Amino acid sequence: MDQRIKLTKKLLKNALVEILLIKPIQKVTIKEICETADVNRTTFYKYYSNEYTLLKEIEQDFIEKTTRALENKNAYQGLLDILKMLKDEGNAAKVIAINSVDNSFPSKIFNNKLISELAKESYYRNKNKSKEQFDNIATFIAFGSFAVVGKWMKEDYQNTPEEIAKTIYELVNACFSV
Repeated sequence: MDQRIKLTKKLLKNALVEILLIKPIQKVTIKEICETADVNRTTFYKYYSNEYTLLKEIEQDFIEKTTRALENKNAYQGLLDILKMLKDEGNAAKVIAINSVDNSFPSKIFNNKLISELAKESYYRNKNKSKEQFDNIATFIAFGSFAVVGKWMKEDYQNTPEEIAKTIYELVNACFSV
């Protein structure tokens, strides 16, 4: 991709994040994004159809980063790396978690591979669950983990990523011990 296109998209993404710190996505206008980014509206529409498609691309960027964080790692280390990445991203991660328009975003961040690996470790210690129970517990874990992380972000990362990873890991184990 051309460097100018990358720069323009980065400016627009940063502008949206900056605005989302102040108001929800439903109240954001294209004009506001363009003024903040110092980009022409025509240029905006060259890449995005509306503010939601811009937010969706930012979400997709995060999903790709979390997928890379899991490569060649065990589940716990992958979880810890995701938490560190989210903390490093700061406001961008926070506003995306709060403003996501994709109902499946939590399960994409805490993707099936991560949850499956965390869940399998607990499952093999307690094999009395059916496939359906396992799938339901994995879904619960994905959305519950996202809620724990969302709370952590809203509280300005008061705990360390290690403490949050440990909490999530303990909750996963608790889910399978019932």
